[in-house]
Amino acid sequence: MAPIGNRLINAVAGGWRSGAVFLAQSGAPIPIDGASAGSLNSRPIRAPGEPLQVPQNLQRWYDGKTTVTLPDGRSITPCANCYLVYNVDAFTGSVIADPNHPGQFINDTYYTGDAAITYPDIRSRPRYNLDLSLIKKVRLTE
Repeated sequence: MAPIGNRLINAVAGGWRSGAVFLAQSGAPIPIDGASAGSLNSRPIRAPGEPLQVPQNLQRWYDGKTTVTLPDGRSITPCANCYLVYNVDAFTGSVIADPNHPGQFINDTYYTGDAAITYPDIRSRPRYNLDLSLIKKVRLTE
């Protein structure tokens, strides 16, 4: 029989197991939806020659007051606490001249968008998760 000191140390320090699971995902594709522009197939039109992402020097957090110039020359003011990555001018809808108001335009509700449903470069943020476990095996006796 083991001495009482050894049994006590074994009861406190023995029987432990540890484990870990690490998950890394590059981000899920974000579907492109043009339903609010009136497309019959709920897809926008892919603007020819427009990059999907803004240049690297524009990719940062904004305060809602700073104006930036997109690759096509149009100026926008990103919202406060927004991180600008994707070019808002990469996709368009379709408009037609308003016959009742010369010089004004209305959404064309009968166009069919040609954009793909997803693009490999347009993804949600990457996800990293680490789960740790520490388990103590305890034996109950009378």
